[in-house]
Amino acid sequence: SRRIMRRWLSSVGHALRGLLVMFQHERNARIELFCGLLTIVLGIWLQISAIEFSIVILCIAAVLAAEAFNSALERLSDFHERGHHPEIRDLKDIAAGAVWIVALASAIVGFLIFGPKLMSLVGM
Repeated sequence: SRRIMRRWLSSVGHALRGLLVMFQHERNARIELFCGLLTIVLGIWLQISAIEFSIVILCIAAVLAAEAFNSALERLSDFHERGHHPEIRDLKDIAAGAVWIVALASAIVGFLIFGPKLMSLVGM
């Protein structure tokens, strides 16, 4: 019905606004988005398979989602406690570590998918 559609569109609007806020205020998110777009262009250029593309897209999405959760936790923590608090510092570091895990795994996936294709281009 119209009400359900309106509610869904409202949810989408809030989500898009959240992403816009993240990309406006979080330098790492912009860097990760740029790297993701570059990876997509590289995938198109190297004509990776649909399965490989699916994996690449999932990796990009995972990194950006992890960054979004990390950014949200950091903002919430700063809102709650402006001064130095060791437990909040630990929470922020744990969330940053989670982003690092996803980014590292994604980089390994990238090397596994793109490495052989790039090596064959340069004759190795």
